Amino acid sequence: YYRPPDLTRKGKQAMKPRGIAGSPPGQVTILDIAARAGVSVSTVSRVLNKTVPVARSKREAVLGAVEVLGYRPNVVAQELARGRSLAVGVLPQGIWNPFYSRLLKGVEQGLRGTAFHPMYASGEQPVEEAQAFEMLLANRVEAIILMGGSTPDDKLVTLSQRIPILAIGRNVAGLEHRCVRVENAEGGYSATRHLIDLGHRRIVHITGLSWHADSIARRQGYERALTEAGLPIDPAMIIEGDWEEQSGLT
Repeated sequence: YYRPPDLTRKGKQAMKPRGIAGSPPGQVTILDIAARAGVSVSTVSRVLNKTVPVARSKREAVLGAVEVLGYRPNVVAQELARGRSLAVGVLPQGIWNPFYSRLLKGVEQGLRGTAFHPMYASGEQPVEEAQAFEMLLANRVEAIILMGGSTPDDKLVTLSQRIPILAIGRNVAGLEHRCVRVENAEGGYSATRHLIDLGHRRIVHITGLSWHADSIARRQGYERALTEAGLPIDPAMIIEGDWEEQSGLT
């Protein structure tokens, strides 16, 4: 924030913008940088924002002042100035899950070196997911990467008309070209088929949350493998879990 010189003051004091010497500790401004580098505020702005080429000597002076003063840009102010957040919303169902943690790592690697940065919000239950979704939108993210979830397809299709949406681990009707699918049914089938081929006949299936699309698809694969092998589907052998290892142990 630039405050014009106070013309009621005399001499050099009248020409010195307020805030250079009086900035609160830890709150270095571009005025401080300009004063230390011996350049104008506009030159500092050009160097920091990389908008217009600046003479090498002045650029080095500005960057040297930035390092000495320990300047850190005000991200909120930058967002307001450019009218963009440059944030990509990422909505996993649970960051504790190794599957999602690896996906999050991939998102970080993909955005590294670009102007964009990830903003995370997770929600395991439908209500939590809806709240996380609204939080990301309230922070004006420029795109959303949705990992699974139960947000209705029609809401995602409508929202995709405003911002880009990518869905991982689910199929969204109307956005098939923006979906990275996981073959849950095939995974459930292959795992069960493998155990059958080893000679096992009483195979327990521990599901995730029963209402979850991934759980439903995996159970379908499990049941298909049993049916093809001529084995009965015993409801007592299908036990609901909650994705946690402990639910499998108990």
